[in-house]
Amino acid sequence: MPADWAAQLPHWRMLHMVAAAGGVEAQRVQQTATALNANAASARLLNVKPGAALLVLQRCHFDRSDRIIQASRIVARPDRGQSIVELFRVRL
Repeated sequence: MPADWAAQLPHWRMLHMVAAAGGVEAQRVQQTATALNANAASARLLNVKPGAALLVLQRCHFDRSDRIIQASRIVARPDRGQSIVELFRVRL
């Protein structure tokens, strides 16, 4: 990663910086959406009551060799987050 990666985050996606620094490119992405109940720590951080339902998105980006090059886990309030899925047909 570049030395000034934190300064670049507002302008570039992390995945693009990983690709530029490491010479790797994402071939596919796997995302899993689930829910969990807020524990005391997450409830405090997200300003919800303990036990409130939260949205969890886990995402892995894979290179052409099927190696993980980036992984993330996002926990959000369902009233302030959303997950949008677009599906495209690829003609062979």
